[in-house]
Amino acid sequence: GDVIADTQQGCTIWSTDTVFSFFAREFHARGWDVKEIIHVTEAKGVWQSQEKQDKGEIYKMITPALEKEVKTKMVKTKGFDVTGGMWLKIEEALSLTKLGIQTRILSGVVEDALYETLVGKKEHGTVITNVP
Repeated sequence: GDVIADTQQGCTIWSTDTVFSFFAREFHARGWDVKEIIHVTEAKGVWQSQEKQDKGEIYKMITPALEKEVKTKMVKTKGFDVTGGMWLKIEEALSLTKLGIQTRILSGVVEDALYETLVGKKEHGTVITNVP
């Protein structure tokens, strides 16, 4: 994300989560086949709870039916986050499922997680989709 001018606030943060969602919607509206957005984060995916974060337990898949459950189990952000944090990623991803676009949240810290996911060798992280 980045800082952008805002006529009401002077400036604001345009989160990457919102940027990806904006472009996915625009591309979809123009007939481009957008299948998946991948967010590479510090976390392995979406933690199931604060307690399970310590054990490394993540949701493997989130569907719109799980939205309320996931929201109640959100883990607090480490440090200061002006971008909306993990919940904004999930919220944007859930809205994109209506267009048939799935989102994956995975770790950039886990060695080869992105590479293995891209080449289909192994799936990492949490997938947010409307297809259970």
